[in-house]
Amino acid sequence: NEEQEAAIEAAVKHINAVRSGRSKQKFFTIQGKAGTGKTTIVNEILRRMNKGGYSKPVVLMGALSHKATTVLGNKVSQDVREAFYITPKTIAGMLGMRPTNEGTFEPVKGKTPPIKNASVVNEEHLDLILQTLNGKSIPIIFLGDIGQLPPVRSGRYFARRNISSDKVSPVFADETIPNAKLITRVRQGEDSPVLDYADGYWNFSQGKRKSYPNDLDSKSKVTDKGALIIQRNEVDLVKQLLPLFQEAKRTKNPNLVKIVPYTTNSTDSKESAVDRYNRLIRQALYPNATTDGFMEGDLIIFNDTYGDEMDSIPNSFESAVMGTRPCESALPNIEGLELEEVEREYIQFDTPYGTGMVPALIPSRKNR
Repeated sequence: NEEQEAAIEAAVKHINAVRSGRSKQKFFTIQGKAGTGKTTIVNEILRRMNKGGYSKPVVLMGALSHKATTVLGNKVSQDVREAFYITPKTIAGMLGMRPTNEGTFEPVKGKTPPIKNASVVNEEHLDLILQTLNGKSIPIIFLGDIGQLPPVRSGRYFARRNISSDKVSPVFADETIPNAKLITRVRQGEDSPVLDYADGYWNFSQGKRKSYPNDLDSKSKVTDKGALIIQRNEVDLVKQLLPLFQEAKRTKNPNLVKIVPYTTNSTDSKESAVDRYNRLIRQALYPNATTDGFMEGDLIIFNDTYGDEMDSIPNSFESAVMGTRPCESALPNIEGLELEEVEREYIQFDTPYGTGMVPALIPSRKNR
């Protein structure tokens, strides 16, 4: 439509200006709520941009989570894949950030990211991008929705600067960043129970509604077009989602259902949100389990690359445990972990190269 065409032309003009050195402002934002075609027009932007003499320029594409990054990468059309080196990475990954023991992310080295997802980008991300791009003619296109949840802000960077956690992403707040706005929803899915509810919150965030939707409990609905499930605590949420997790286990399909915590906090301050959800889901799937170790059917995700360069298992690779056996090999040296505190076993699972085996560490029964 006309909005999309205007956004494409403005983005292409910006990319070409940055790469030719005619523009010092490297950022450009495409803003719009769900279904307006933000991700879709990326294909057309790349088709039209000047390759600057490169036969296959490199394009990094990123989002907050591994799952969103995968979805973003899968939306790239075949002709664009053939014309560019498309590299999907999480925002933390493309900026060289790694998780700390406190559940936050710390930068370890610079990266150069050209296309990103935007509503989750915080001030620290922008600082790292600017440091990385110093002296380089690399454009950044942010795709995002100002009405989404604000970025997660935790750790020393934000504590030292006293930055409010409820501020919108600086990508939207900085008036010096050129932008294009998409208003008209073009994606099908009007039968989804999510859209009306999401629109209510979006309109509130834009000052178009005086109050949040307040009929929370009555709005939960699951249909073949989508699901909207609202609960006030983790236990009730897991109970309602249990049939989906059971189906995911039965079909060994880790993509069937996901819980993605917005922050590291949970209703139980002794556990992080991720740890609490993992424990509750596992207890519900294996109510009679006699071990904390892996069991056949467990869905797993790798939180780092494993193996050598030739046949490594990539970070965020997902699979299902096919079986386990005792492990007598030497344990890796893990800081703060006494060897007698863990038991050892191998887990077997499908990999991109066939059946794989990796050693696993499980808290010992006496220290559970």
